[in-house]
Amino acid sequence: MFQTDTIISGEAMSSGDRVLLVENEPMVRAAIRMVLERNGLQVVDAERGVDALESLHQNPVRLVLLDTMIPDMEIGGLLEQIKQCCAAPVVLMTTGSQEQAVERDRRMGVARVLNKPFNVFDFWENISSLL
Repeated sequence: MFQTDTIISGEAMSSGDRVLLVENEPMVRAAIRMVLERNGLQVVDAERGVDALESLHQNPVRLVLLDTMIPDMEIGGLLEQIKQCCAAPVVLMTTGSQEQAVERDRRMGVARVLNKPFNVFDFWENISSLL
């Protein structure tokens, strides 16, 4: 998933910096969670789109990290619903083989698109700049 084992520690984020992580692969979700928590963020995670939407209604977040391969919902529809209930920026995480879909989703207001596997330093730089 990450191209390095190094975890970076930047400035601690405030306790209100909650991130929603939507990723259906448990190992990938755990690795991303570790980076976010080590950098002072609270992480709420979901492995399905329906869980993500429920979580957004219960837990306000500053950022949404969304894998494009969520099994229970089409990504465009999920993005639309996220935007309706939440003003937080959305970062798409993709394998890079979905360029046409990613371009469509950028037009839907996605803040960033990160191609997997990503370098932990680039990942953190992209995420921290949106908080």
